[in-house]
Amino acid sequence: MSTYRRPQPPQMGRAPAPALGSQLQDYLNFLKRGYFDNEDNVRCELLTTMAEHVAQVLGGAKMTSAQINRFFRHVRAIEREGDTKAFAELIPRIQSLKPLVANYTGRGNTEQERQRRQEFKRFIDFNVELAQKDIRSFKKGFVPHFESVVAYFKYHFPGRD
Repeated sequence: MSTYRRPQPPQMGRAPAPALGSQLQDYLNFLKRGYFDNEDNVRCELLTTMAEHVAQVLGGAKMTSAQINRFFRHVRAIEREGDTKAFAELIPRIQSLKPLVANYTGRGNTEQERQRRQEFKRFIDFNVELAQKDIRSFKKGFVPHFESVVAYFKYHFPGRD
């Protein structure tokens, strides 16, 4: 007769995130220069090649469009608030993306799933730092960039809801 063994809960705390030798490293290096070029225009690569690269990495990490859209809807809600509130009031809401994505990452069912979700966490965390600088960085840089990532994700991974 075999005995039933209750599954053990996952260990508290997380393994350290892998070094940024991740698939997003080139993107993060590119983004260190900000959303805008020397003439103060949005860098086109953030809406095209870089957004497409991020979308492919997230798709390779087995994310779904529903998961990405949930975060994008949150960003859009913050953007709408910016029409009636001072930017200083939006900063805590922008910062709230970090714990939301940490929760999402930590809720992965397996360590492998949590590691895959780290790529999205890196994307959000890095962009939050840039987006909170000023209203322009948020509305003219981060929002259209994230919107492009969502669009390319839907293009490359149709039906992955």
